[in-house]
Amino acid sequence: MLPTNPLKFLLKLTVLFLLVSPFAGAREIWKDVQGTEIEADFSGIYKGYLYLQLDPKAWNKYPLNILDKDSLAKAIEYAQVQNPIIPWASSDSRMSEAMRGKVSEIVDGQWVPFAPDDRNEPLFYAFYFSVDGNKRCQKFLPELKAAYTEMKAHGLDNFELFFGPLDRTAKAMRKFATEAEMPWKILDYGLPTNRATFSRLLVKGIPSLVVTNREGRILAHTYVGEQLFGLDQALKELQELVYSTSMHNPFARHEYFKIKLEEYLDLRKDMETDLNLAPAIFFPEDLGGLELPKGKLGLTGTVTKEGQFILDSVKPEMENTQFAAIKAKAEHWYFFPKLKSGAPQDAKVTIPVILN
Repeated sequence: MLPTNPLKFLLKLTVLFLLVSPFAGAREIWKDVQGTEIEADFSGIYKGYLYLQLDPKAWNKYPLNILDKDSLAKAIEYAQVQNPIIPWASSDSRMSEAMRGKVSEIVDGQWVPFAPDDRNEPLFYAFYFSVDGNKRCQKFLPELKAAYTEMKAHGLDNFELFFGPLDRTAKAMRKFATEAEMPWKILDYGLPTNRATFSRLLVKGIPSLVVTNREGRILAHTYVGEQLFGLDQALKELQELVYSTSMHNPFARHEYFKIKLEEYLDLRKDMETDLNLAPAIFFPEDLGGLELPKGKLGLTGTVTKEGQFILDSVKPEMENTQFAAIKAKAEHWYFFPKLKSGAPQDAKVTIPVILN
């Protein structure tokens, strides 16, 4: 059972950062089913939670099923467009801009500048702040390396991990990273403490693991204020975020979708509403890698009440092999279905696609 006032209850768990927020602009008002308001910036929807940056000093996550209908509808609108596919090299996101040209990696024992080349920008930026000679850092490092290596072995490129060096000298930092054979990227020495984008993530305790979105809004942290929350817990949060949103893991992605769809529909059943929504696309796979004609396509099919897209035809017509390739991709597209008086319905749709 939910607390009497769920939003106030969750606010007690909020992580506070006594630092000036880098985020500007008016914040939005979000409400729970009890009418309690919170003013915050949208950070993302992951694992059935709404993540908010409580500008300027705090962040937290809230189950979607405690939101009132307007806030839930707004969250779903954001979910449809969050995290577009963007080439990392040309991204102007806050985190990408802050570290451009200031990241290295160790390749075959040699330090080289990191270049994203044609890789898409990750959804999640994780930062491991640490120093050489610290027992807790030494103890946690093998666990972090094992988790990172496993995720990368599964082809998960929707995140990247960066070492944020806090050593006293650049020489000590390079020695630590080299001897530890760090497989992840490494921020330039001094960057974590000298640039606000990173320094606001720091706390007194080390080591710490912090996860942000592309705009630097916090999704997980090792510390609650200055109280240790847990390295293992922060690492678990990172793994769940990565696996639940992986473009390379349709099963996990579908399970993630189903959780949110069930919460969405369950809440509708509990409320008297005349809400009538058309189908809304939810994290489609791109059509990259397919040999397709350039220009506009119209993909016609049915969005079932379960949110699955069944492709029937494409205009202009194309070769059978091309149609089969698009249909195979479309099997992993998920939609919030059409709602009529709160109940999901099958709906015929035509999706416009432009291929450059």
